[in-house]
Formats: sequence, C-alpha cells, structure tokens
Amino acid sequence: MRKSLVSLAALAALAASPLDAQVPRVGDPAPDFRLDRVDGGQATLNDFEGQVVLIFFLGYS
Repeated sequence: MRKSLVSLAALAALAASPLDAQVPRVGDPAPDFRLDRVDGGQATLNDFEGQVVLIFFLGYS
C-alpha cells in the first residue's frame, strides 16, 4: 500500500511540474544540447549549424 502511495505522489509531482512546457513538438527546431566528445572536449548542436546532423543513440541493458 505504501509503495502505491509513493508512486502516486511521484506521478502527481511530475504531472504538476513545468517540464512539459519544454517538450519539443514535431516541426519545432531541435533544442540545443551538449555532449562529451571522445577527445575530452564538448560539442553542442549549435556547433553544427547549417550541417546535417545524425544522432545515433545506442543503449545496452
């Protein structure tokens, strides 16, 4: 019962959060983000403005 109440409270907190205002929609420009590079530096999406960018996410479980 307690686990259910905690889950319900977490869902309510997420539903009330302003994070949904930042969700991109189809047709919107991609939001800028920062990624770590293999050489130790960082890259942002704005670094590639005007170029085609392919982002490949690979996940292991």
